[in-house]
Amino acid sequence: MTASPQPGFTIISNYLAQHPGLSMTAIGLATYIQMLPGGAPVDIDTLDHRFTEGRDEIAAAMDELEAEGYIERVPVRLPDGRTAVRTHSYNNPAAARADFVREAGTLRTAGAVQKAGSVQKASPDYSEPGQASR
Repeated sequence: MTASPQPGFTIISNYLAQHPGLSMTAIGLATYIQMLPGGAPVDIDTLDHRFTEGRDEIAAAMDELEAEGYIERVPVRLPDGRTAVRTHSYNNPAAARADFVREAGTLRTAGAVQKAGSVQKASPDYSEPGQASR
């Protein structure tokens, strides 16, 4: 994510804002996800309580974002054995894919990372899933 120039503002990539293949709902949802602070939940239930669109429309928007590469949902095993979903959110998927580097099993990216339903901002040096950095 790009750092905001001052509190109360979110910078949104033109790649997202002008994407011809995304619905207005998907663009709005991606914008909302990208403005959230680290640790904020972005699961369907939470989004359904926040917005009036309803579960089906929110799920469809999430599917659109995933199909276009703006989010990536990855199942993860929690320490207690349960499974959760970690979602990586990107404001420019093509650039983010080019930034991925695998070093000794460590994933590094400049995107936002969601763990078990909550967004965590990731710095370019992000190396520990589950640890937020700003």
